[in-house]
Formats: sequence, structure tokens, C-alpha cells
Amino acid sequence: MKKMQNQMIRGNLPVEEPLNFKSEIMRFQVNPLYPLIEYLGTDKLLRHGDIGSYYRAYDYYTLSLEKVLYDISLSRRFRKQVQPYYGGGRKFTLLQRTISCKYRNQRKFFEFDLTNYLIHTRILLDRTIGISRRFLSGTKLPSFSSFNGHKKFLRNHPDTFKETHPEYCNRIVHETDWFDMPVKAIRDKILVHNPPKHFLFLGAPNNHDLEMIFILEQESKIEQFKNAKWISFSARRIARDIEDFLFWFNSYALTAIRLY
Repeated sequence: MKKMQNQMIRGNLPVEEPLNFKSEIMRFQVNPLYPLIEYLGTDKLLRHGDIGSYYRAYDYYTLSLEKVLYDISLSRRFRKQVQPYYGGGRKFTLLQRTISCKYRNQRKFFEFDLTNYLIHTRILLDRTIGISRRFLSGTKLPSFSSFNGHKKFLRNHPDTFKETHPEYCNRIVHETDWFDMPVKAIRDKILVHNPPKHFLFLGAPNNHDLEMIFILEQESKIEQFKNAKWISFSARRIARDIEDFLFWFNSYALTAIRLY
């Protein structure tokens, strides 16, 4: 997880690693919870229950991520192979004309695809946390339908599972800052509810990523945005945070279910 260090800038940092579209798609098509689902013996094709809901959420998540990765790849190819050759009366090659046409047609969807990916990220986390019902038990339990509610309960009631699941509580409460900012902050405070006044730009800080950048017009009274001038969202960075979290959740859940 890489976060912005400047207090005036909130959000996450872009990925510097070169993007190979095909290998990146294959990487995220591997469902990190597959071993857990196989162990539980639950039919993942059922479109109800915790496992079916998670599987559908992960499918939608990867589809939305694939759209963003395609946008990044196309944008990189356009900037590298077409943009430098504008002007001077030079004729484009067939490849340049093809890329230019694809870019013109797809450019209008960049913001939509990033927004769609962010929303499905939130849904995936909500569905993932629902599976924790299989190993968390007691008279006082957190939300199993909202990642935010789940995390808030564990933060406000630190003693509830300190004897049985201290590692789980620590991970959820202290190692998911990427959820609070930028995922939850942007989704809740800008996309869904009445947002503070802002300008929205799409940025390409390098040839391997694409960012949503929200520049606040004035100081916001919203807690997450106080003293901030702009908020940055990198889909590739969040995808790595999600991947890391899901692999950890799979490992922890397998161990916890076997024990409890």
C-alpha cells in the first residue's frame, strides 16, 4: 500500500510498474478465495448465500477492472504511438489510425469505467466480509453486510475478539487504510452523497496508470477531506491492495474455520 505523504494530497500513489495488459488480466482472474471456497464445498454457481454473492461480486469486480486496464493500455499506446506525430503534415500509418480511432471512441468512457470499478470494489469488500460469519461467533457481532460497519465495530469494540481473533481484528482495523481513503471517502462523500465543490480530472502520471483526481475548490468540512487540496484515486494501486487483502483473508479464514 502506497499513500500520499503530503497532508494537502489524499489518496494513493500510481503504480510505476509497466503495464502488460494480458498478464495483468490473467493475474486478477485468479480468485484469491478459491482455496477457501473449495474447502467449504459450496457451489459457487448458486447466486445466493455468502459464497454465491461473493463469487458474483468478484466476477463483476474483475470485469470492471479489465475495462480500466484496457483504458490505461489504450491511453498509453495513444500517447506513445500517435500523439507525438500530430502536425507537420505527416500521414498516420494504418496502426496509428487504428489506435487513434479506438482512443477517440473509448476516451469518453474512461471516467465512467474508473467510477464503475470503484463502486464494484466497495461491493466486493462488503461481500467478502460476509464470509467472516463462518468463523466469528458470539453474542455481540459486527455487521456482515458492510465492510465499513464491520471495521467500525471492531475498532469500537476491541475486546470482543481479542482472545480468539486478535490477528483478524488488527488487520481489519489497522491495515486497511486504503479502504477509508480513497475508496470509502470518494464513493461515499463524492460519488453517492452531496459532494464538496470540486473539479475532476483524469491524470496519466506515467505511461502505466490512470488516475481520478478531485481538486477541491475550497476547504471542506468533511472530516476525511480537511486540509486537503486534492484527492487521487489509482485503480491499479487499489487492485493490488485488494489482491493482498483477499489472499490474506483466504489464508486466515481457512485456518479459523478449521479451528472453530
